[in-house]
Amino acid sequence: MTEIFDYLFLGSKKDCFSHSFLITNSINCVISISIDHIPFPKEFNVLRLAFDDIPTLDLTPFFEQSVAFIEKNKDHGKILVHCTKGVSRSASVVLYYLMFITNKTLKESFTFLAKKRPIIHPNLGFFLQLLEYEKESGLSPEPSFHPWEYFKCSKEKYLREWSLDSY
Repeated sequence: MTEIFDYLFLGSKKDCFSHSFLITNSINCVISISIDHIPFPKEFNVLRLAFDDIPTLDLTPFFEQSVAFIEKNKDHGKILVHCTKGVSRSASVVLYYLMFITNKTLKESFTFLAKKRPIIHPNLGFFLQLLEYEKESGLSPEPSFHPWEYFKCSKEKYLREWSLDSY
């Protein structure tokens, strides 16, 4: 689990299974992005977004629900946004939230989030939707982060992580 702001955390499904850990860290709100139904104690405020990591899925309604949920609850506790691994779906939602509240470009938001949680890697469809939001909202007249640049960085990252030297 990674702290993004004092009220917002990004994590994986496994972070949800220790309710005592969540309570100890004052997390009482969760955006659960999972096809699986993960049980939470009744005292938790949970927004369930049941979608899979499918690049063709339109995330717009989920982005808007997530921003509303975070803004409504950020002064009443801490919020965990999670998906299975905390890499694509939940990272995309948090990236959108960062862009929305800070008026920063996708590249600026991605850089900020990747410094905190280096494993983020939205799928191409989600990435393109974030670029579309950047354009529609006027955050940048030109795309701040071209898909080839994003995937070039990703390729280099994975080549480093999976180099033969590590075997």
